[in-house]
Amino acid sequence: MKLLKKNISEKDGTGSVSLRAEEPEDMWHVFNLIHKGDTLKTTTVRKVVKEGATGSTSSQRMRMSLALEIDKIDFDPAKCLLRIKGVNVEENPHVRVQLNKDFTLKKNCWDLMSIERIETACNVAKQADVAAVRSILLRPLKVQLEDTKAAGDVKCLDTFFEMLHTDQDRAYYGYNHVVRANDQNAVETLLIADSLFRSQDVQTRRKYVTLVEKVRENGGVVRVFSSLHVSGEKLGQLSGVAAILRMPLPDLDDEGDASDEDNDDAAALVATTDSSVVELDDLEYI
Repeated sequence: MKLLKKNISEKDGTGSVSLRAEEPEDMWHVFNLIHKGDTLKTTTVRKVVKEGATGSTSSQRMRMSLALEIDKIDFDPAKCLLRIKGVNVEENPHVRVQLNKDFTLKKNCWDLMSIERIETACNVAKQADVAAVRSILLRPLKVQLEDTKAAGDVKCLDTFFEMLHTDQDRAYYGYNHVVRANDQNAVETLLIADSLFRSQDVQTRRKYVTLVEKVRENGGVVRVFSSLHVSGEKLGQLSGVAAILRMPLPDLDDEGDASDEDNDDAAALVATTDSSVVELDDLEYI
């Protein structure tokens, strides 16, 4: 991914970035960046028909600038193409984003996770890690993912499941449980699925971004799992959010009401998002 221009207010997070997706993996990052209500500016080519004085017609293809207030995003992994629909702000109400096509994305508020995704996508070293794991989705993980981010995710998830069986007072999952643990400054490592940041509801996205921020403020480590990776799928089965604690909290289950509703909502969000991009698995994008 190439960052062409960045104009984001440090005061309230409003602003825009101009980007160019240069590799197939970049389109996955773009899909994660774009949310309903954002404004996308780019160019498109349209056929324009002109009528002459004699009534004869002629047509020519012209390049037009357009801007959309986004309503729906579809990802076509076979063509490595994003189809974006929305309310036309300037020109045409349909637009496609594809490789090597510049675009500008404007948000009312750029949250922490969106900014970090841009930094990751535009970081050559991190993209090298992504390329290293493109073809290992269904292969033995620990050996082939050594020294990559995915290897760390797999190891972290293994640690969580082991602790869930051997020291369960230090392993919790579900939004409410994790929030209560963090309120006691007990979260050592937060495990969270990237699909939770793709919710079409702004408040839901903000809820999980805030959780990430608070865990970091308390000195915790945050690991964001790709929903297209085996480890992310397993985390999604646990509502998409879990935590390894610094210390046992045996009474955490007894504090307040059960978090079933939040867990169900998060699990539904993970499942819905995964199903919309299931074809990506065939291309082995991470």
